[in-house]
Amino acid sequence: MDAQERTKLYANYLAGEDNRPQVDSAGNIVFKFEGSTYVIIVDKNDPEYFCLMYPNFWPINSPEEQTRAHIAAGTANRGSKVVKVLVDSRGEGVTAVVEGFYDQPEQSQPIFGRALRVLKYGVQVFVNEMLEG
Repeated sequence: MDAQERTKLYANYLAGEDNRPQVDSAGNIVFKFEGSTYVIIVDKNDPEYFCLMYPNFWPINSPEEQTRAHIAAGTANRGSKVVKVLVDSRGEGVTAVVEGFYDQPEQSQPIFGRALRVLKYGVQVFVNEMLEG
């Protein structure tokens, strides 16, 4: 299945869940869920790769906050299965992702809800750490 077919598969699934997906200029799928914007990355060169992303959910406004964000991301990563909470390379914001590999792209659909829940959990751990710090 090529990237265009995978994009259509994911978008159709999300449309069925009433998330109003849109395809961006890079061919990725952008959708809203519970008031937040998420992205499914469609890698043209790796048809088995699946990536659900919650981009730039936490802005970083100072060097001190950047240090705290790195610590909070580490805490979230250790306490969450398959979630990566990442401070961007410029130290300006934080993104969370869930990644996986599937022999067939259709295999990602049955676990999509779980992937979204665990992504939200990892983000919540990060946020709690930042608010406590």
